[in-house]
Amino acid sequence: MRFPPVQDIPHLEKVRSNINTIDLQMHQLVRDVCYAVTHNTELHSRSRELAGSLDDLLVQHTYTHQSMRLLLRQAYRKRDFPIVADTASLAREQVEKIYQAVILSQGPHKWHRQYLRNSWQKSYERYLLEMDEYGHIARFREHLDGYHAGFLEVTRKIKIWPSDSILVSDFAKRVVEYEWHNRKGTKSAVKPSWFTRKGSVASFLRMYFYFPTPWDVMTKVRNRNLLLFLDRWYREYKMLSEYSHVLMGKITPQRTNRDKSLKAASKSATYGKNRAQEFIVISNIAAASLCTVIMPHLPNDYGSKASTIEYWKTLSDCSLFAKGLWNLYAKRALS
Repeated sequence: MRFPPVQDIPHLEKVRSNINTIDLQMHQLVRDVCYAVTHNTELHSRSRELAGSLDDLLVQHTYTHQSMRLLLRQAYRKRDFPIVADTASLAREQVEKIYQAVILSQGPHKWHRQYLRNSWQKSYERYLLEMDEYGHIARFREHLDGYHAGFLEVTRKIKIWPSDSILVSDFAKRVVEYEWHNRKGTKSAVKPSWFTRKGSVASFLRMYFYFPTPWDVMTKVRNRNLLLFLDRWYREYKMLSEYSHVLMGKITPQRTNRDKSLKAASKSATYGKNRAQEFIVISNIAAASLCTVIMPHLPNDYGSKASTIEYWKTLSDCSLFAKGLWNLYAKRALS
């Protein structure tokens, strides 16, 4: 058996859960953990970049959760339940934050650098695209030649630590530009004479700007309980990806909604409400999980560990998924 069985919630018929109350508890928890992260002198002395990254992930989680609530409010008020399917993509993003926190905590200096490099590559390729398409237009020249190019050059040369080399080397920048101008469809560019390193241009770019996907993160985790925890989350991530990649999970709600019969309308509403509850609860459980994977890296938790445990208890009283995750890893990690 891949995952242990989960015992049913006792006295389920008496459970009365209010998502607004759960949300308030989540926001308070995130504030508590953010305070612990930003005021933890030991964490800052060990890794400033880790403290900043964890704080960013926590705050972004609350903003994304608010976006989900806005979409769901529109769906309920307008009785336009196909909208609910779009919240799945945001829920998927909430799950990704757990994996980002884990990998950044595994090697703060290395992975923070790779995180920034990956972002720089995408920004530079966007700049090259705009130069191709709009570079000949006079009103774009000041932006492209001045501000945009200047910003990319400044961010390319930042150093995470004073003793570091610059973020993106001159050689790596040259390779990105060469690949952009010489790639033929899906085929990578042929190695130029000045590229004397082993491997192809594509393999160099892949490794130099690499930042791991959720699956890749799992391959780098050595803690067995944490790995099982992430593996269980990965099952939800795959399910939510069906909506991000516009597979049948995404198509079914709007297809049902186009049938104007009363029976179809009732089915559409039931389906939408069930998915709405599922996705918003996933976002709440992801918040608890994010706080849980952060907690071992806080020498002083300022009481946030107790808040995290209390929130897990709230979620476990209304969700079997939360109860299973609590038993898999969170209970041990917070003990």
